[in-house]
Amino acid sequence: MLLPARATGAAEAGREVPCLVTVVHAALARPGRNPCRLARTGAGEHLRAPQYTDMPRRAGLRVHPARSDLGARALVDSGAFLTSR
Repeated sequence: MLLPARATGAAEAGREVPCLVTVVHAALARPGRNPCRLARTGAGEHLRAPQYTDMPRRAGLRVHPARSDLGARALVDSGAFLTSR
């Protein structure tokens, strides 16, 4: 959805397609750590912003600005919040 819109907009403006930059929230997996709590801590402000929650909702995730706990769970369950050892 985003990439074609960027290409169209750039072509209409007679410019090159701009670079795409993103943030990936991540944490090290350790015993006793709660990935949903980590996701909520790292992305909590985003999860409460309607303009941010619109993007993952369009991708099929169950997120809502009033329920950052559900948004954090959705990020973890979908793999959008990364954990690694």
